[in-house]
Amino acid sequence: MERRIPPDRQARRRLAGTFLDVAAAIDALDGLDPALDLRRVVLLGHSAGGHLATWAAHRDALPPEAPGARPKVAPAGLVELAGALDLRAADAEGFGKVLAEPDAEAPKDAPEPARPEAWPAVAEAVGDGILPLPLGGHAADVPEHYAWTSPVELAGTGVPVLAVHGTADEAVPAEWSRRYVEKVAAEGGIARYVEVAGGTHFDVVQPGHPVWAEITGWIQETVAGPVQA
Repeated sequence: MERRIPPDRQARRRLAGTFLDVAAAIDALDGLDPALDLRRVVLLGHSAGGHLATWAAHRDALPPEAPGARPKVAPAGLVELAGALDLRAADAEGFGKVLAEPDAEAPKDAPEPARPEAWPAVAEAVGDGILPLPLGGHAADVPEHYAWTSPVELAGTGVPVLAVHGTADEAVPAEWSRRYVEKVAAEGGIARYVEVAGGTHFDVVQPGHPVWAEITGWIQETVAGPVQA
């Protein structure tokens, strides 16, 4: 799923179309094909996609004025891989400011940029952190945007969660996934946290990694019940 992100800070104080894109893509399943069983939709995302998939799983709890509220499709489950789930904490620490350094070393196993010619513009836009780009400002400037989009602050909707994070993730702290799962469980939700010992940011998205047997097994159980031996 492709999504937009503002190329600069001119969209200050407005949420990016990113959230509407994700919401529209999921809602497009409704009526797309009669063969689709919308009771078996599982959202899955990695890194920024992990945050967006998690946000999408909470859309039913958003206030009506929030972008993405009133979803047409209720997910059966959520798989979150190394996502940034505490946006206020991320903003406070200048999350993503390393992107302002074009020569900075990329995380281990990071793919090559699809559009390397765009990185100078990205570096210029990031400044002291990336969060103001999709959220329209820092948390102190647009607190309602963070309240609508930071998963650790969103009310539960009963969607079962599997969160997977590596202990050696050099891009996103594993603590954010762990804290999110603890919050969901404390509110009576179904949530499992899998911490991959020595796992990096991109290990958890490699289908050949051993953790994927657990991920696919969880998805199968979530949509169809436990597999019979």
